[in-house]
Amino acid sequence: MITFIMSLCSLQMLGALPQAQELSYSQLLSQTYDLRHLCELPAADERSEQLRLVVEAGQLEYEITGPAVVTRLFIDATAGKINLDFAEDSFAMDLSDTSKLAAAPLIVNYGNATSMTLPLTIAANATLRVSASAASYVELDTWYPGSAYSLPDSSNKFLRTQRDKIKRTIEVFVNNQHPVTMLSPNPQKIGATYYRSKEMPPSTTNGEFRWLLRGSGIVRWFELEFVHKVAPAKTVELLRSLVLKIEHGCESIGDEGTTVAEIPLGDFFSAYYDASANNNYFLGYNEESQKFYCRLPITFKKNLRLSIVSDIPGMSRLRMIAGVDMMDPKTVPALTLRSNFVRAVGSGSAESAQLNVKGAARLIASMFSFTSPSSSQVIQDQDFGFASASSLPDLTHGEQILRREGPGVFGNNSFMRWYLSAAPSSATELSYNPALKLADDEKTNYCLSTWWFGSLDAKVAGAVTYPQAQRLHADNPLPTFFVVDGANEAEHIAKPRMSTGSTIEVVLVDSSYEVSSLQFAKWVPSAPNQAILFDYSITESGQYSFEVQLMMGPSFGKVQVLIDGKATGEVIDCYSDDVGTSGLIAVGSVRMMARNSHVLGFRSVDKKTIGIDCYIIKKL
Repeated sequence: MITFIMSLCSLQMLGALPQAQELSYSQLLSQTYDLRHLCELPAADERSEQLRLVVEAGQLEYEITGPAVVTRLFIDATAGKINLDFAEDSFAMDLSDTSKLAAAPLIVNYGNATSMTLPLTIAANATLRVSASAASYVELDTWYPGSAYSLPDSSNKFLRTQRDKIKRTIEVFVNNQHPVTMLSPNPQKIGATYYRSKEMPPSTTNGEFRWLLRGSGIVRWFELEFVHKVAPAKTVELLRSLVLKIEHGCESIGDEGTTVAEIPLGDFFSAYYDASANNNYFLGYNEESQKFYCRLPITFKKNLRLSIVSDIPGMSRLRMIAGVDMMDPKTVPALTLRSNFVRAVGSGSAESAQLNVKGAARLIASMFSFTSPSSSQVIQDQDFGFASASSLPDLTHGEQILRREGPGVFGNNSFMRWYLSAAPSSATELSYNPALKLADDEKTNYCLSTWWFGSLDAKVAGAVTYPQAQRLHADNPLPTFFVVDGANEAEHIAKPRMSTGSTIEVVLVDSSYEVSSLQFAKWVPSAPNQAILFDYSITESGQYSFEVQLMMGPSFGKVQVLIDGKATGEVIDCYSDDVGTSGLIAVGSVRMMARNSHVLGFRSVDKKTIGIDCYIIKKL
């Protein structure tokens, strides 16, 4: 009898052992576009890693201890093999044929690099093996959910069983779909960007557009657009001048609440110029619909106020619409969307570009912006290691590079890093310092914007609130640089089309040359009469003029400009004993129809290199 009782107790004790909670692959796929899980408090043993691993002589071997999820793998090669060997099975990918596994944006071939954000799960232990002769490094983002969770091994056999779910995930990004929400119809507000209480004196500005959401829940997404009968001529520039303010605990439309974010809408341009919408899923501007959108979840327990602060002369009518899940306050996740902004001037290193939070927090994205005569000094080697000025931009929903002019974000050059499910996190204190580099021999204006989930009582060390004007370009930024007004920078175009065998790179030049933004696209053909093509859209039919600025020098040859495939203007001879620019050359004017499929091309007549600085397309 005693033996039986002891055995029964032993069984009961075994039954009381905590069982690991299974994280399904469906959950992990949904977490690539639905970030609500990041609003939960981090577990005590939860952590993440962002590594840059060196590939030596084309080979790399790295051990990973699970349970773990590789959320992002980036390699500067498009040929070779990647293997993840588990105890009893393996994952294998041929970089020259990734389509068998998944399509963009979960796996993207950039022509000179490959990026994968398809989750790779590891149950216990695995070995990453890379064999790619042209590769020099691999970037690896890994999330370790903690001992409370169990995961499957993402072998090729397992991933084949998940094909339909992977396909549906890709469709969300490609179609730029909003998350499905419970509250129907979606609440919205239409009004003018003006709010002033009776006690306040008259104002020469439009003031604020305010929208109070009562109760508790999660704003899963929202959109913002102008609702004029005729949209303003420069909608993008106008919207960049607006500032989004997020406040909690407001009892009425006029009460002040706890402000957790003040964000210029220029920050929503978090993708490379001309990037497609799926490369900019969480924050973005849809040029076709002329709408800003945000898909970062905003939790709230006692009312939420979204305000748009405007200094645009004249009344601006706006519509804001949101997808909301209403919830009991007790079930609302503890963390909500917050943002912080730091601006400074320095040399050598951006010492002030950091975030220090007392309290639970998860960092999901950071954007480093600066003014500089070139981008050579910001080739980073840690969190911004992907920001290489010598290669085409890295474009996925996992890493993005901005290089644009104009207001919204302070600085001529901006680099944005998304962490998403591999977000650096802490249950007590988060310290983030990406060790960003600056030029040693000159002062540089710079800023760091951070997007993070944190509790309302989390405190940011050294946080300073800056007025909107300080987040724009300074009148005379340090240092100054040359820019052709109103031009399209050829090196900013994400994916030009090129003849087979030709190559392209971004070349930086000294500030003594009047090259726009001090860099140009250097295209090298492999045969005479090959061409490089830049796609562009026309929104209004009419007569358009074309001007181009090309590089001159001993290595450059004869160029024929093509407009929609037709030779336009005279052949331009770019040979010169001295290196410089041609200045703006008027190619001619052409009547264009309103459509998205126009093409501007440059054909090498004599097989010599073409240096394309910028071009201007203007309606007459």
